[in-house]
Amino acid sequence: MSETIVQEVEQKVEAVAAEVKAEVAKVVDAVVPEVKKLVQEISTEEKLFLREVENSYLKATMEVSRLSQTTQRAQQDFTKAVETMVKKYALDPTTWVFDNVKLLFTRK
Repeated sequence: MSETIVQEVEQKVEAVAAEVKAEVAKVVDAVVPEVKKLVQEISTEEKLFLREVENSYLKATMEVSRLSQTTQRAQQDFTKAVETMVKKYALDPTTWVFDNVKLLFTRK
């Protein structure tokens, strides 16, 4: 009697395993086409175009950086020149302000 029960359980286990295997196969068949869609190649012309645009962007970024440094140096030179004139004319910076439009010192 117990051998019969064991054989029935084994048959059930095999049947369930076969069902699970079939379900897994269905899921894999459904997922594999979706995985293939995760990558989309682009043409050589499009790759070249993107590299050219990227190159232009990098050149522009370098130019902006260079101009920023030039601007900072010019601002420092301007400030240094005004400070030199403040000392030259013995002006008190708390009471005198340099007007860079009129290019003269005025009282506050």
